[in-house]
Amino acid sequence: MLASAGNAQMIQALFAAGLWGGTDAFAGLSARRSTPLLAALWLHLASIAVIALYLVLRCGWSAVSWRDATFGMLAGVVAAIGDVLFGQALSKSSMTVGIPLANVIAAAIPATVAIVLGEHMTLLAGIGMTGALLASALAVAPSNGRLAVHGAGYAAIAGFCFGVMYGLLAQVHAAGSLPVIFLMRCAGTVALLPAEWTATLVKAGMVTGVLSGFASVGANWLFVIAMSMGSHVTLSVVAIALSAPVAMLIVNLCGREQLTFVQGASAACAVTAIALLAIPQMMP
Repeated sequence: MLASAGNAQMIQALFAAGLWGGTDAFAGLSARRSTPLLAALWLHLASIAVIALYLVLRCGWSAVSWRDATFGMLAGVVAAIGDVLFGQALSKSSMTVGIPLANVIAAAIPATVAIVLGEHMTLLAGIGMTGALLASALAVAPSNGRLAVHGAGYAAIAGFCFGVMYGLLAQVHAAGSLPVIFLMRCAGTVALLPAEWTATLVKAGMVTGVLSGFASVGANWLFVIAMSMGSHVTLSVVAIALSAPVAMLIVNLCGREQLTFVQGASAACAVTAIALLAIPQMMP
Protein backbone atom coordinates (compact mmCIF):
# COMPACT_ATOMS: atom_id res chain seq x y z
CA MET A 1 0.00 0.00 0.00
CA LEU A 2 2.83 2.38 0.90
CA ALA A 3 4.67 1.43 -2.26
CA SER A 4 1.57 2.20 -4.32
CA ALA A 5 1.24 5.63 -2.67
CA GLY A 6 4.93 6.29 -3.29
CA ASN A 7 4.53 5.37 -6.97
CA ALA A 8 1.58 7.75 -7.34
CA GLN A 9 3.51 10.62 -5.75
CA MET A 10 6.52 9.99 -7.95
CA ILE A 11 4.38 9.85 -11.09
CA GLN A 12 2.72 13.14 -10.11
CA ALA A 13 6.11 14.74 -9.55
CA LEU A 14 7.42 13.46 -12.89
CA PHE A 15 4.38 14.77 -14.75
CA ALA A 16 4.85 18.10 -12.95
CA ALA A 17 8.47 18.12 -14.14
CA GLY A 18 7.34 17.55 -17.73
CA LEU A 19 4.73 20.29 -17.57
CA TRP A 20 7.15 22.73 -15.92
CA GLY A 21 9.64 21.94 -18.66
CA GLY A 22 6.99 22.92 -21.18
CA THR A 23 6.17 26.04 -19.17
CA ASP A 24 9.81 27.14 -19.18
CA ALA A 25 10.39 26.42 -22.86
CA PHE A 26 7.22 28.13 -24.11
CA ALA A 27 7.73 31.09 -21.75
CA GLY A 28 11.24 31.52 -23.14
CA LEU A 29 9.99 31.39 -26.74
CA SER A 30 7.25 33.90 -25.90
CA ALA A 31 9.72 36.29 -24.25
CA ARG A 32 11.94 36.20 -27.33
CA ARG A 33 9.06 36.81 -29.72
CA SER A 34 7.56 39.68 -27.69
CA THR A 35 8.84 40.97 -24.34
CA PRO A 36 9.45 39.35 -20.91
CA LEU A 37 6.53 41.35 -19.48
CA LEU A 38 4.08 40.25 -22.16
CA ALA A 39 5.25 36.64 -21.85
CA ALA A 40 4.46 36.78 -18.12
CA LEU A 41 1.11 38.45 -18.86
CA TRP A 42 0.02 35.77 -21.34
CA LEU A 43 1.06 33.05 -18.86
CA HIS A 44 -1.02 34.60 -16.07
CA LEU A 45 -4.11 35.33 -18.19
CA ALA A 46 -4.12 31.82 -19.70
CA SER A 47 -3.77 30.26 -16.25
CA ILE A 48 -6.65 32.32 -14.86
CA ALA A 49 -8.87 31.53 -17.86
CA VAL A 50 -8.38 27.76 -17.83
CA ILE A 51 -8.87 27.44 -14.06
CA ALA A 52 -11.94 29.71 -14.11
CA LEU A 53 -13.44 27.62 -16.93
CA TYR A 54 -12.81 24.42 -14.99
CA LEU A 55 -14.34 25.79 -11.80
CA VAL A 56 -17.42 26.99 -13.69
CA LEU A 57 -17.91 23.66 -15.49
CA ARG A 58 -17.67 21.68 -12.28
CA CYS A 59 -20.10 24.17 -10.73
CA GLY A 60 -18.28 24.61 -7.49
CA TRP A 61 -15.47 26.25 -5.59
CA SER A 62 -13.70 24.16 -2.99
CA ALA A 63 -13.42 25.73 0.43
CA VAL A 64 -10.05 27.43 0.85
CA SER A 65 -8.66 28.35 4.25
CA TRP A 66 -7.25 31.81 4.88
CA ARG A 67 -3.90 30.12 5.52
CA ASP A 68 -3.81 28.44 2.08
CA ALA A 69 -5.13 31.56 0.36
CA THR A 70 -2.42 33.68 1.95
CA PHE A 71 0.32 31.25 0.93
CA GLY A 72 -1.10 31.14 -2.59
CA MET A 73 -1.29 34.90 -3.05
CA LEU A 74 2.21 35.43 -1.65
CA ALA A 75 3.46 32.72 -4.03
CA GLY A 76 1.71 34.54 -6.89
CA VAL A 77 3.40 37.87 -6.25
CA VAL A 78 6.85 36.28 -5.93
CA ALA A 79 6.24 34.10 -9.01
CA ALA A 80 5.16 37.12 -11.09
CA ILE A 81 8.46 38.84 -10.33
CA GLY A 82 10.30 35.63 -11.16
CA ASP A 83 8.40 35.19 -14.44
CA VAL A 84 9.45 38.62 -15.71
CA LEU A 85 13.07 38.13 -14.64
CA PHE A 86 13.06 34.64 -16.15
CA GLY A 87 11.80 35.99 -19.47
CA GLN A 88 14.50 38.68 -19.33
CA ALA A 89 17.15 36.02 -18.75
CA LEU A 90 15.97 33.86 -21.65
CA SER A 91 15.74 36.83 -24.00
CA LYS A 92 19.35 37.78 -23.23
CA SER A 93 21.06 34.37 -23.09
CA SER A 94 20.80 30.81 -24.33
CA MET A 95 17.65 29.08 -23.11
CA THR A 96 19.65 25.91 -22.50
CA VAL A 97 21.68 28.03 -20.05
CA GLY A 98 19.03 30.14 -18.33
CA ILE A 99 16.46 27.40 -17.77
CA PRO A 100 18.64 24.88 -15.88
CA LEU A 101 20.44 27.61 -13.93
CA ALA A 102 17.13 28.98 -12.65
CA ASN A 103 15.81 25.47 -11.95
CA VAL A 104 18.80 24.26 -9.97
CA ILE A 105 18.51 27.27 -7.65
CA ALA A 106 14.73 26.90 -7.42
CA ALA A 107 14.99 23.20 -6.53
CA ALA A 108 17.65 23.73 -3.89
CA ILE A 109 15.59 26.19 -1.81
CA PRO A 110 12.56 24.04 -0.80
CA ALA A 111 14.77 20.97 -0.47
CA THR A 112 17.18 22.80 1.84
CA VAL A 113 14.32 24.17 3.94
CA ALA A 114 12.86 20.66 4.33
CA ILE A 115 16.24 19.25 5.40
CA VAL A 116 16.78 22.08 7.91
CA LEU A 117 13.33 21.36 9.35
CA GLY A 118 14.43 17.80 9.98
CA GLU A 119 12.97 15.81 7.09
CA HIS A 120 14.61 12.40 6.76
CA MET A 121 16.36 11.55 3.49
CA THR A 122 17.65 8.09 2.53
CA LEU A 123 21.09 7.52 1.03
CA LEU A 124 19.65 6.65 -2.38
CA ALA A 125 17.46 9.75 -2.31
CA GLY A 126 20.49 11.85 -1.39
CA ILE A 127 22.50 10.45 -4.31
CA GLY A 128 19.53 10.95 -6.64
CA MET A 129 19.04 14.51 -5.46
CA THR A 130 22.72 15.24 -6.10
CA GLY A 131 22.41 13.74 -9.57
CA ALA A 132 19.35 15.85 -10.37
CA LEU A 133 21.10 19.04 -9.31
CA LEU A 134 24.21 17.99 -11.23
CA ALA A 135 22.06 17.42 -14.32
CA SER A 136 20.84 20.99 -14.17
CA ALA A 137 24.31 22.37 -13.43
CA LEU A 138 25.85 20.51 -16.39
CA ALA A 139 23.19 21.91 -18.68
CA VAL A 140 24.54 25.42 -18.01
CA ALA A 141 27.95 24.68 -19.54
CA PRO A 142 28.32 25.10 -23.32
CA SER A 143 30.56 22.80 -25.35
CA ASN A 144 33.68 24.90 -24.83
CA GLY A 145 33.45 24.34 -21.08
CA ARG A 146 33.16 28.05 -20.26
CA LEU A 147 30.17 29.09 -18.19
CA ALA A 148 27.78 31.29 -20.14
CA VAL A 149 27.15 34.29 -17.91
CA HIS A 150 25.14 36.61 -20.18
CA GLY A 151 21.73 36.79 -18.56
CA ALA A 152 22.82 34.47 -15.74
CA GLY A 153 22.14 37.14 -13.11
CA TYR A 154 18.50 37.42 -14.16
CA ALA A 155 18.19 33.62 -14.22
CA ALA A 156 19.71 33.28 -10.74
CA ILE A 157 17.35 35.84 -9.18
CA ALA A 158 14.39 34.29 -11.02
CA GLY A 159 15.41 30.90 -9.67
CA PHE A 160 15.42 32.30 -6.15
CA CYS A 161 11.90 33.72 -6.68
CA PHE A 162 10.66 30.39 -8.02
CA GLY A 163 12.25 28.56 -5.09
CA VAL A 164 10.35 30.79 -2.66
CA MET A 165 7.17 30.19 -4.67
CA TYR A 166 7.64 26.40 -4.50
CA GLY A 167 8.30 26.61 -0.77
CA LEU A 168 5.04 28.53 -0.26
CA LEU A 169 3.02 26.17 -2.47
CA ALA A 170 4.40 23.22 -0.54
CA GLN A 171 2.47 24.49 2.50
CA VAL A 172 -0.89 24.39 0.67
CA HIS A 173 -3.34 21.53 1.31
CA ALA A 174 -4.21 19.43 -1.74
CA ALA A 175 -7.99 19.76 -1.27
CA GLY A 176 -8.10 23.40 -2.32
CA SER A 177 -5.15 23.37 -4.72
CA LEU A 178 -6.85 24.68 -7.88
CA PRO A 179 -8.66 27.59 -6.19
CA VAL A 180 -5.38 28.49 -4.49
CA ILE A 181 -3.53 28.45 -7.82
CA PHE A 182 -6.32 30.65 -9.24
CA LEU A 183 -5.79 33.14 -6.40
CA MET A 184 -2.05 32.85 -6.93
CA ARG A 185 -2.28 33.87 -10.60
CA CYS A 186 -4.77 36.66 -9.83
CA ALA A 187 -2.39 38.09 -7.21
CA GLY A 188 0.48 37.84 -9.70
CA THR A 189 -1.51 39.66 -12.36
CA VAL A 190 -2.33 42.46 -9.93
CA ALA A 191 1.37 42.71 -9.03
CA LEU A 192 2.20 43.14 -12.72
CA LEU A 193 -0.48 45.78 -13.35
CA PRO A 194 1.75 48.87 -12.89
CA ALA A 195 4.08 47.65 -15.61
CA GLU A 196 1.26 46.27 -17.79
CA TRP A 197 -0.31 49.71 -18.21
CA THR A 198 2.78 50.88 -20.08
CA ALA A 199 3.13 47.73 -22.19
CA THR A 200 2.16 47.66 -25.86
CA LEU A 201 -0.02 44.61 -26.46
CA VAL A 202 1.28 42.67 -29.44
CA LYS A 203 0.20 39.28 -30.77
CA ALA A 204 3.74 38.00 -31.23
CA GLY A 205 4.48 35.41 -28.59
CA MET A 206 0.82 35.07 -27.59
CA VAL A 207 0.42 31.40 -28.58
CA THR A 208 3.55 30.20 -26.80
CA GLY A 209 2.73 32.43 -23.83
CA VAL A 210 -0.74 30.90 -23.54
CA LEU A 211 0.71 27.39 -23.83
CA SER A 212 3.11 28.18 -20.99
CA GLY A 213 0.14 29.28 -18.88
CA PHE A 214 -1.79 26.08 -19.56
CA ALA A 215 1.23 23.93 -18.72
CA SER A 216 1.94 25.87 -15.52
CA VAL A 217 -1.56 25.18 -14.18
CA GLY A 218 -1.10 21.42 -14.47
CA ALA A 219 2.42 21.57 -13.06
CA ASN A 220 1.45 23.67 -10.03
CA TRP A 221 -1.59 21.52 -9.32
CA LEU A 222 0.36 18.24 -9.46
CA PHE A 223 3.16 19.77 -7.38
CA VAL A 224 0.78 20.78 -4.57
CA ILE A 225 -0.81 17.31 -4.52
CA ALA A 226 2.53 15.47 -4.55
CA MET A 227 4.08 17.68 -1.88
CA SER A 228 1.08 17.25 0.42
CA MET A 229 1.51 13.47 0.34
CA GLY A 230 5.23 12.71 0.26
CA SER A 231 8.85 13.73 0.84
CA HIS A 232 9.36 17.46 0.28
CA VAL A 233 13.05 16.91 -0.43
CA THR A 234 12.76 14.14 -3.00
CA LEU A 235 9.62 15.26 -4.78
CA SER A 236 10.59 18.93 -4.99
CA VAL A 237 13.87 18.02 -6.69
CA VAL A 238 12.11 15.62 -9.08
CA ALA A 239 9.44 18.16 -10.03
CA ILE A 240 11.67 21.22 -10.29
CA ALA A 241 15.23 20.29 -11.22
CA LEU A 242 14.26 17.56 -13.67
CA SER A 243 12.05 19.94 -15.62
CA ALA A 244 15.22 21.45 -17.13
CA PRO A 245 16.05 18.49 -19.44
CA VAL A 246 12.43 18.48 -20.63
CA ALA A 247 12.58 22.18 -21.45
CA MET A 248 15.90 21.72 -23.23
CA LEU A 249 14.40 18.93 -25.35
CA ILE A 250 11.41 21.10 -26.34
CA VAL A 251 13.68 24.02 -27.25
CA ASN A 252 15.81 21.63 -29.31
CA LEU A 253 12.78 20.19 -31.11
CA CYS A 254 11.58 23.71 -31.92
CA GLY A 255 14.89 24.16 -33.72
CA ARG A 256 15.85 27.22 -31.67
CA GLU A 257 19.01 25.85 -30.08
CA GLN A 258 21.17 22.76 -30.33
CA LEU A 259 22.19 20.61 -27.37
CA THR A 260 25.91 20.38 -26.65
CA PHE A 261 27.70 17.19 -25.61
CA VAL A 262 27.84 18.35 -22.00
CA GLN A 263 24.15 19.21 -22.04
CA GLY A 264 23.44 15.74 -23.44
CA ALA A 265 25.38 14.30 -20.51
CA SER A 266 23.13 16.29 -18.20
CA ALA A 267 20.12 14.47 -19.66
CA ALA A 268 21.80 11.13 -18.87
CA CYS A 269 22.36 12.30 -15.28
CA ALA A 270 18.71 13.29 -15.12
CA VAL A 271 17.53 9.83 -16.18
CA THR A 272 19.78 8.20 -13.58
CA ALA A 273 18.55 10.62 -10.93
CA ILE A 274 14.93 9.76 -11.75
CA ALA A 275 15.64 6.07 -11.13
CA LEU A 276 17.46 6.70 -7.84
CA LEU A 277 14.81 9.10 -6.57
CA ALA A 278 12.00 6.74 -7.58
CA ILE A 279 13.36 3.69 -5.74
CA PRO A 280 12.87 5.05 -2.19
CA GLN A 281 9.32 6.07 -3.08
CA MET A 282 8.50 2.58 -4.30
CA MET A 283 9.90 0.83 -1.24
CA PRO A 284 7.26 -0.31 1.31
